[in-house]
Amino acid sequence: MSYKQDLAGNAHYNYELLKSRQLGCTKPEIIENAFMIDSYRRLRDYFTSENDLSEDTCKFLCESCGHEVLDILFGEYTAYEPYSLETADTITAFIEDYRAVNDENYKPDESEM
Repeated sequence: MSYKQDLAGNAHYNYELLKSRQLGCTKPEIIENAFMIDSYRRLRDYFTSENDLSEDTCKFLCESCGHEVLDILFGEYTAYEPYSLETADTITAFIEDYRAVNDENYKPDESEM
């Protein structure tokens, strides 16, 4: 199994966990959490579809985040204003920036420079 497949499975698992946590919430709490739910859904959809992430980036996310990949990325996303989860390109840029800051072994591909 590839790291992309592992990452997709981790994202799906984390999203299902969020959904189960939301089942115990009241309607006002769910409405209050709508931004978080939408962000998790966008990230889960990105990871479970074709994306431009390298196998190395998927490996890094699997090893550093595991089943909490959506939790960790959502926290990072909300901590920094300039990011967007609107398109696959903006999600890819966000994740590559996350890796550049958090992976001490990261060396950008020459084609990315």
